[in-house]
Amino acid sequence: MQSAWRHCGQILRSDVAELGKVELEASALVEQLHEEHRLLSEQLRQPEGQAIAPQGQLVHDERLLHGSDALLESGRADGAIVDVLRRRRRFVLTGSQDCTARLWDFESGKCFSTLVGHIGSVFSARPSPDGLLVATSSKDCTVRLWQVASGTCTLTVNHVRPVLSVAFSPDGLLLATGTDDGVLRIMKVNSGTFMLEIPMHEKAPVWAVDFSPDGHTIMTACGDGGTTHVWNVASGLCEQQLDEQEDVVLSARFAPDGRAIVTGCSDDSAQVWDLSTGLCTRQLEGHDGAVCSASFSPDGRHILTCSTDGTAKIWSHSRGDCMRTLEGHGSDVLSAAFSADGMLVGTASADGTAKIWTTRNGQCICTLEGHCAPVTSIEFTKA
Repeated sequence: MQSAWRHCGQILRSDVAELGKVELEASALVEQLHEEHRLLSEQLRQPEGQAIAPQGQLVHDERLLHGSDALLESGRADGAIVDVLRRRRRFVLTGSQDCTARLWDFESGKCFSTLVGHIGSVFSARPSPDGLLVATSSKDCTVRLWQVASGTCTLTVNHVRPVLSVAFSPDGLLLATGTDDGVLRIMKVNSGTFMLEIPMHEKAPVWAVDFSPDGHTIMTACGDGGTTHVWNVASGLCEQQLDEQEDVVLSARFAPDGRAIVTGCSDDSAQVWDLSTGLCTRQLEGHDGAVCSASFSPDGRHILTCSTDGTAKIWSHSRGDCMRTLEGHGSDVLSAAFSADGMLVGTASADGTAKIWTTRNGQCICTLEGHCAPVTSIEFTKA
């Protein structure tokens, strides 16, 4: 969808109707224009009662406006028209040890954008909730934010050590990172400034980070101590610590309702934890190698795991039994994810490929080829 703002007498209007008024000085930042857009969007409701998504890319004269620029510096004189681009393209995102991330068309399976700029392996790649941005973390000690529409890097944030994991908050305004020297950081997406830094016990590497569905808490999964913590985003205080594991916890994700967590461990198993009690309620055993990734389906009924044994598995959340094993990669499966509707599964492998499977019958319907090194991360857009 595309709408327009007209900054002439501070009038905001869509293509079909006037939406409101904004009074901003020429010295105001584009970030403030974003905020006005967000506030305006909250007042508008779609027919089904859902708020129009507040995120969007502001473009003037076919040029992306950056939040830290002043309106006048951005060429935003009175009378200029700013387009709010909301067209979302469903895609699959992969990251690789070849130092790139790739965006693949959801329908054809063809790569339509390669994100080049890192000088070290890409460990984690995540699309923003609205699908307009991509975040990548790398061995080169940086996190990068990329504009999906153009494939350009809009922000590079330096870290002291390699960044193993990255995750957006549900509203897309915050980004969490975990480093191999054991520090959780939460930064503002629009500026790259850190608002919270939490060191882990004994500097254990932060293999995974994940925001809760309500965005109020964030989880870390650490190696060397086998610990999983839940932290309050506002205060930075630890709200919960799950029982320590004897082996390394490689992956951790919240359930869609935020009431449970699933972890993947180097001892070849995955565990489901009830956050109300802090107890492990389910042990998923069946892999013959470390479980590199574990996550819930969008409806919470199933769990997806992948392993260094070269397979991925789909499990029943309620029963804990393996419903389907996905076989076809020629090496370790390092990452796996459900599509937004739960009908597809994506897997990323050390064999240099990614694959798309149907959850209904476990058939591989597409192989994504183009990376020239192990594929370490795979995610579907939510939008």
